[in-house]
Amino acid sequence: VSYSVAAFPTLVQYFNQENFEEFMHHVMIPIRQIIFWSMPIIAFFIVLRAQIVRVILGTGNFDWSDTRLTAATLALFIISVVAQSIVLLLIRAYYAAGKTWKPLWLTLGSSALSIAFAYLFIYLYASIPEIQWFFETILRIEGVKGSSVTMLALAYSAGMFINLSLLWTSFKKDFNYTARFNISRTTFQSVVASVLIGIVAYVSLQLFDPYFMHDRVLDVLAHGLVSAVVAALVGGIYLFAIRNQEVVLLVHSIKNKLSGVSVTKEADLGL
Repeated sequence: VSYSVAAFPTLVQYFNQENFEEFMHHVMIPIRQIIFWSMPIIAFFIVLRAQIVRVILGTGNFDWSDTRLTAATLALFIISVVAQSIVLLLIRAYYAAGKTWKPLWLTLGSSALSIAFAYLFIYLYASIPEIQWFFETILRIEGVKGSSVTMLALAYSAGMFINLSLLWTSFKKDFNYTARFNISRTTFQSVVASVLIGIVAYVSLQLFDPYFMHDRVLDVLAHGLVSAVVAALVGGIYLFAIRNQEVVLLVHSIKNKLSGVSVTKEADLGL
């Protein structure tokens, strides 16, 4: 939301000036940044979902079964955060160009598919034991009553990925561009870093588990926070070691802002 809102007036300006090179630059660079930041967030939320839910909601009448079910639903929601974020930016780009009907119809169509998926997934979940067993196992909600509600989150995420696919295909057709923006490289590096972060966070949870109580909010928070910090450090070291462009731009931006030096347009977008 922050990237799409911040980019909108600039996109309008460049499109009205018919400066399509800068227009595309201010669409693609934020997309790279969204991918770069969102992928690790997905890894953190999936691995630390129980700690997050328990810290925020784990009091009062919110029992352990509620925590497990909410955490499982959160994991299925969060897998589409990249799609959700890029869709917002692409819609703003269309609006900046004065083309409002196409993203509207594509989004309406994707929303209708999400509703259809919800009915289909719930039906399959209830009808095919293997599917129910699969999701209950990977989400750790075996025996939790009402687990079929997780299919609503899965349907929403599936609809968002379809929405992104349709918008991206349409965007490339409507806004021709030839410049390379290294989105594939950023995506690959972010995916590798996210897998690494997820593994380290999971291992850290297991290693630090004996040192924290699980019936106190502060202990649950500390357990998740320590694991997240360790995983973030490992992921950051990996990205810095491979000279990830987003990390380099981020460090460059911070240094220049602290010293009061004006930054380049890419480095500025890095913050």
